[in-house]
Amino acid sequence: MKKLSVVLATRNEEENIARCINSVKNIADEIIIVDENSTDNTRKIASDLGAKVYTEPHHDIFHITKQKALDLADGTWILQLDADEVVTPGLAKQIIEVVDNKYTYKENKLFLRHQKLLEERDGQIGTKNGEIV
Repeated sequence: MKKLSVVLATRNEEENIARCINSVKNIADEIIIVDENSTDNTRKIASDLGAKVYTEPHHDIFHITKQKALDLADGTWILQLDADEVVTPGLAKQIIEVVDNKYTYKENKLFLRHQKLLEERDGQIGTKNGEIV
């Protein structure tokens, strides 16, 4: 299994995508792009840089595309970025330390990929009647 998957949802990001991918390609085991049918060179640039590129129709709700990118990831760890974001060398070092278990941390349930699976294991997560559980 891959350790770190980097996932992005894109639409017409040819101005940003290379910088973003180049900032993570040395730490990622896979880079997954789900593109909302860009009309520019976003898909070609991403593919040329080694990303796995999937095309989706343009949705009114961009989070659908982000979720599809998450669902395609094989990594134990997943880093979700926007195309206009970059990972600095300092942050990359911290990410590697966490992924390689060289950093002590406490689990945090703020972001969950498969909430249902976690709830089956740990009990209800989220809110109930406006109260955080």
